[in-house]
Amino acid sequence: MTEIRKIFITGGAGVGKTTLGKQLSDRIDVPFIELDDVMWNLDENGDAASTEVRKVRVSEIVGQQSWIVEGSYVGPAQDLWRDAELVIFMEASVGIVMWRLFLRHLKAELKRNNKHKGWRNLAKFMKVVFKANRDPYIGDIDSNNDEPKLTLARIIAKREQHPEKLLILNASPDINQILALINSK
Repeated sequence: MTEIRKIFITGGAGVGKTTLGKQLSDRIDVPFIELDDVMWNLDENGDAASTEVRKVRVSEIVGQQSWIVEGSYVGPAQDLWRDAELVIFMEASVGIVMWRLFLRHLKAELKRNNKHKGWRNLAKFMKVVFKANRDPYIGDIDSNNDEPKLTLARIIAKREQHPEKLLILNASPDINQILALINSK
């Protein structure tokens, strides 16, 4: 029996990717990486990293013996999709997603550690997420970027390229069932 040691968790915003990734990381002792930290510069501007920097950062992750990466990226994450031994796609209704985004923002504001301060930022983000969940745009899912836009339809189209290693979960997965699956492969 070989344990799964490279896991890519994807889906739209607010479905629970980070929560699941951290839980799995703690339970199977595999490094956890939030893809937003790879794709964006973590300075006061918060600009997107250049295409070259993103490629290098993703290549460094792929080269590791084990990882759990979560993120809603298609193009810049091509190597992660390809090299993952398991792709977990998480899904939730738009209503659940909006509620979770609100709660996440509120908790961060109360703790005073919100990376995206302000209620206007939340409103803008929720609008973008709502549109991304409804927009049927797919585009070229084999391109190395997510331009002109990333939609849930695009992520779903990409997941369909990997049926042999795909696990589709709802927004409240049972961690023990996932661990049993991972350890039984």
